[in-house]
Amino acid sequence: MLKTFLSLSTAVAGGLLLLASSNTHSRAAPVDLSSLTCEQASNRIKTANGDATLVQTGQRTYTDIYRARFYCPYGSTGRLQSIRTADNAKCVIGYSCFPDSLD
Repeated sequence: MLKTFLSLSTAVAGGLLLLASSNTHSRAAPVDLSSLTCEQASNRIKTANGDATLVQTGQRTYTDIYRARFYCPYGSTGRLQSIRTADNAKCVIGYSCFPDSLD
């Protein structure tokens, strides 16, 4: 009985470790793209290969940005996201994901 419990505990711990390692942006600091040009900021998002980039959108606000709307998790819809960059007050850099409406 103890041997079964220990192997089950090891499997659960391994699964939790796998989940923690797959969510890399949660440990990354938000990136401030405001000092870049619009093209540089947009390219930064495009090079993320479908992974979310945690972007600073204000002094104390952040959001995940994806390079395409189809990278949004199931049950959400991607909407264009713009930020202020060095050369453009409303630079479109990618997509933020919002939950689908229940209506």
